[in-house]
Amino acid sequence: SKNGFITIGNVPPCGICGTGLIDAVAYLLQEGIIDNTGYLSSGSYQLTEGVILTQDDIRCFQLAKSAVYSALMTLITINNVSLKDVDRLYISGGFSESFNVSNAVITGLIPSESADKCVFIDNTSLLGTAKFITDKERVSPLIKKTKYEDLSLNTLFSDLFIKNISFQLNEYEKE
Repeated sequence: SKNGFITIGNVPPCGICGTGLIDAVAYLLQEGIIDNTGYLSSGSYQLTEGVILTQDDIRCFQLAKSAVYSALMTLITINNVSLKDVDRLYISGGFSESFNVSNAVITGLIPSESADKCVFIDNTSLLGTAKFITDKERVSPLIKKTKYEDLSLNTLFSDLFIKNISFQLNEYEKE
């Protein structure tokens, strides 16, 4: 848009959505406004009138992106596969239609090696629930193959979570 941003419903901005936050953090990193540790020297950054990104917002983003990235790395490790073995990385939810993969890689949300493997699908939770209710014969075998992994009890996840909080390239990206 002419202002450099697009709002939901094309109304004046009053906040920031998830994909907007990914884009904003990527921009701030590229411009050196926040450093690799996530430090925002000014304490806040005004994105537009009425929308300010604070140090706390950056810290919350770091926790979320570390959780997502670390979960992916933990799951591939415990299943004895590598990123090269993953054919598709599904990104779902309402934000999937405006998700900028390049900016997600810049922030460390997804691995650079997976950037060209991203597939966007909307509302998989609802779709999966509907499939389970309406097509149990087809879904039941998949459920039996599914393995639950409690990441909160997984020491690898905990270690990776701490390592991946910063915006520096992590050990997987350096390979």
